[in-house]
Amino acid sequence: MTQDTVKQGAQAGCPGSGCCGEEMSARTMPEKCMQMMGRRPSALFVVLVGVLLIALGALIVFQPQVLAWLAAAAVALMGVMLLAMAGVARRVGARPRGGTGD
Repeated sequence: MTQDTVKQGAQAGCPGSGCCGEEMSARTMPEKCMQMMGRRPSALFVVLVGVLLIALGALIVFQPQVLAWLAAAAVALMGVMLLAMAGVARRVGARPRGGTGD
C-alpha cells in the first residue's frame, strides 16, 4: 500500500486507515495486536464454563428433554443471528461506493 493510498483512505474514512483521519504507520497495527495479546483471559472464566458444561451434561443425563430444548434454542438463536447478519449486509450493500471517477 503506498502512502498516497493510505492518505486517500484516511481522508475517505475507509477501514484500515488511521483513526480520525491520521495516516496509518507501519507500526500501529503490530502495537495494537501486542496490546490485545498482552491482556490474558482470566482462568476463572474458563473454570466457570467448564463447571457449567459439566452441570449441563449431568442435567441432560437425568433429564433428556433438556437436550431437545437446548437444540431448539440453538436453532432459534442461529436464525436470529442470520437475520441480524442479513440486515448488516443490506446496510453495507446500500452504501455509496467511492471510486476514482467520482
